[in-house]
Amino acid sequence: MNYRADLKAFGSKSTKAIKKEMKQLHQYNCVTPRSDFSWKQKRGALEYLMKLKQKKDGSIKGRGCADGSKQHPLADDTSSPTVSTKALFISSVIDAHEGRDVATVDIPGAFLQANLKKFT
Repeated sequence: MNYRADLKAFGSKSTKAIKKEMKQLHQYNCVTPRSDFSWKQKRGALEYLMKLKQKKDGSIKGRGCADGSKQHPLADDTSSPTVSTKALFISSVIDAHEGRDVATVDIPGAFLQANLKKFT
């Protein structure tokens, strides 16, 4: 679904989910409002995509990400440094077979907390 369809499908719950997701951008100081961009810089800015999903418990989860389609096609690596699902399952099977203790942790807004170079 697209953004408008999500809003229509999930009603008022969608607004709460979107606000919660967008609040992280402010909470982790990810963006700073600016008005001094040139026209070329504005045209090159990445759009922010928002997707909504209904979880098993009935709540609505918002997920935001930058639309990387405008990034230079010859850029070295534009992927997110996340583990592949296949690698995670293989590692889990090995851990279980070897009887290892395993713990998981969730870092809210992990990518939003990363230190990146400032825009110049």
